[in-house]
Amino acid sequence: MRGAARIRHFITVGGLVNFFRRLLDSDFMPHGHCFLWQPGLIWLHVTSDSLIALAYYSIPLTLLYFVKKRAGLAVNWLIVMFGAFIVACGTTHLMSVWDLWHSTYRLEGLIKAITAVLSVGTAIACVRLIPTANRIPTATETERVNSALQSEIDARKETEKKLEAMFETRRLAGEAKLNAFVEAVPEGMLLVSNDGAIHMVNRRMEEMFGYSREELLGKRLDMLVPDRYRSRHSGHRARYFEEPKVRAMGAGRDLTGRRKDGSEFPVEIGLSYVDTGEGMLALGIVIDITERKRVESEFARINSELVRSNTELGQFAYVASHDLQEPLRMVTGYLQLLEKRYKGQIDQEGTEFIHYAVDGAIRMKRLIEDLLALSRAGTQKASFRPVDSRTLFDAACANLSVAIREGGAEVTCGPLPMIIADTGLLTQVFQNLIGNAIKFRRDDPPPRIHVSAELSKDGSGKEGSGKEGWVFSVRDNGIGIEDRHRERIFGIFERLHSADQYEGSGVGLAITQRILERHGGRVWVESKIGEGSTFFFLIPMQPAVQDLNRVAATKS
Repeated sequence: MRGAARIRHFITVGGLVNFFRRLLDSDFMPHGHCFLWQPGLIWLHVTSDSLIALAYYSIPLTLLYFVKKRAGLAVNWLIVMFGAFIVACGTTHLMSVWDLWHSTYRLEGLIKAITAVLSVGTAIACVRLIPTANRIPTATETERVNSALQSEIDARKETEKKLEAMFETRRLAGEAKLNAFVEAVPEGMLLVSNDGAIHMVNRRMEEMFGYSREELLGKRLDMLVPDRYRSRHSGHRARYFEEPKVRAMGAGRDLTGRRKDGSEFPVEIGLSYVDTGEGMLALGIVIDITERKRVESEFARINSELVRSNTELGQFAYVASHDLQEPLRMVTGYLQLLEKRYKGQIDQEGTEFIHYAVDGAIRMKRLIEDLLALSRAGTQKASFRPVDSRTLFDAACANLSVAIREGGAEVTCGPLPMIIADTGLLTQVFQNLIGNAIKFRRDDPPPRIHVSAELSKDGSGKEGSGKEGWVFSVRDNGIGIEDRHRERIFGIFERLHSADQYEGSGVGLAITQRILERHGGRVWVESKIGEGSTFFFLIPMQPAVQDLNRVAATKS
């Protein structure tokens, strides 16, 4: 009856007005009236709505935890929107419980409106997200991709292991090869740190000093240095590590090594350095120079003996030539006196005998003079100085003026350079070569001799050169020389013709060769039988003479 009466009250005009007034101005009656305040029904709704609200509130918390852990996801904004929508939905259920006793329907409506907005926005966003969601692989696809990736990862790991094994093999092979090279070096090698500790030695170091490798590694370098040098050696080592640099072999003073048995021997050490990243190490190359010292000592002894022998030989040659020439002058004088006094009283045969004796004595005198000249050419002190080679040529021609006139020779020269030479000795070279050209002439035409000079930078095209210097040439139109005699003619007493054909002792070219050797040069010949010969000789260029030649060229 109460329900029917209430319905009737609502349908009256006054009831309708009162309903709308209460809707606009105040809350409705509690929602529990709709359930007739039946406890079972009310608590069913209370429990259900409360559990639904609790579930709704727990889901956003889970979503917020997920968003926090996966902050980089592109759909986190949608998850947050979805969480807000769920919170709004849960709140509507709480309002349903609240409205059972308190009729706050306006607030409930506002919350539902917010929920509606969030639901519509979330629905639209989900629709727009469908293309992206479709691209998300399924669990099966993900598992297949993960399996393929895992296979690729395993393959790469296996490849990395193989590469590491290959690199390690190559590294070990490289170290073994390097160690083999170090062991094969014929000189001693060692690495030393700045505290003097030995870090590496090779086989030659063991052989040289008599220690085993185990006895050397980790020990101090001072054990290889004689006791009297150790204090100074430590200072030298410290200074080297303060300013390390490469020191070539032979750049230091003579050093001495100490073997295990206490014996000492001379060594030469070259130094370098290696920065290992863990500290600087000095690399030493050690050479046992015992044999070199012995050879140097032997050479010094031999040179000393040669100097003494040359001095004695020079003295002997001078004394011998003087002592021999005196009786020869006497024999020659008496024979000539005999020939003059008894001329006409001695028959033709006797006159010939006296003539032969006089001629032999004269040739013996010339031979002795040539031997003395040869000895002096190799032993007398030379005075090297800058000189114009044209003056030497002119002096030689002046000395040969009689021979030039008698032989009807024409002697010419081209431009001749400034050189460093001994004036007297090199004048004799010009004189010997020009004199030979006059002597070994043909009957016709008359001798034509030309002297010239050419700068040779590398000796190319000139036999036996190879040094920078001036190559002089003395060219003639004489009888020529056979190829088989080109070297022989420079030997002492070597004659290609008899004394009846061409006078001389066969010493002139030997003297020429010795003089040029003292100047650091040499002499050689090019010739053709019946066409003439060209004698070449080299005078090495000296730096000081280059400037003199440049000045002379400017003036000319």
